[in-house]
Amino acid sequence: MSAKARSRLCWASPRLRGFIARPEGRLHAGVKVGDRDEIYGLNSPRFRGWVINEYLVDRREPPSRSAIRRVVNVLEARARFDGDTPPVFIRVGHDHDDNGVGNVSTYFLDLGDPSGRAIQIRVDGWTMVDRPLPDDAE
Repeated sequence: MSAKARSRLCWASPRLRGFIARPEGRLHAGVKVGDRDEIYGLNSPRFRGWVINEYLVDRREPPSRSAIRRVVNVLEARARFDGDTPPVFIRVGHDHDDNGVGNVSTYFLDLGDPSGRAIQIRVDGWTMVDRPLPDDAE
């Protein structure tokens, strides 16, 4: 993989949505997969597969292992220094929205299915939502 190809893969993929740096040090990337957004750990096999697929779509040939390592290292640095730290929830999440009147709580219950749908529960009722991701990951 040439430096130009690595650069294009690292910086310009329209399916790379953004980065998340968790307070405990774990790094994630928001990526587009099909018609939905996913969040993958940067050291996960799923993210590595996503990077390989992005290269295959662009170049129609597999990248070398060392090229993949270099790309992931660059993306880890970007996530560590450019990533946001939004709340990330597993199965059940609680978000505090300050609407100027007082503290209104919103809860999310992940349905745990491949669609990524969740139920948003507020004091005024509940609704089904698609992929409740942080605003910057969309």
